[in-house]
Amino acid sequence: MSHVSEVNRIEKKAKVSKGKKLFRFIKKNPVGILGFILVAISVTCALFAQWLTPMDPMASVLSDRLLPPSWASDAVDNNHFLGTDQIGRDLFSRIIYGASISLKVGVLGALFALVIGTILGLLPGFVGS
Repeated sequence: MSHVSEVNRIEKKAKVSKGKKLFRFIKKNPVGILGFILVAISVTCALFAQWLTPMDPMASVLSDRLLPPSWASDAVDNNHFLGTDQIGRDLFSRIIYGASISLKVGVLGALFALVIGTILGLLPGFVGS
């Protein structure tokens, strides 16, 4: 094989687009992609919790105590997708808002660790140890 054709083959191999790499990754790891999709849905729901929740998660309606999920109930006036808790709060709204709070705590914790870690990493560089 000549040197020129070897160089052309290497260049073609190096020019694989990011789209093709992503497609190969998806093709090889369908379970990983399923996990990514589930995490993306959860994060999206957490980010848009105010607009996705049908009811106030803290509002209690004692007449709606311990209602079953609306999809498992024949009641016409039951509009609680996952039902209600002991004091009549909508469980679906509470789960979505809980995910929002958890996402905020996780991001703030990671940022805090990043700042502290950066400071502790730079300190020996400036002081010299």
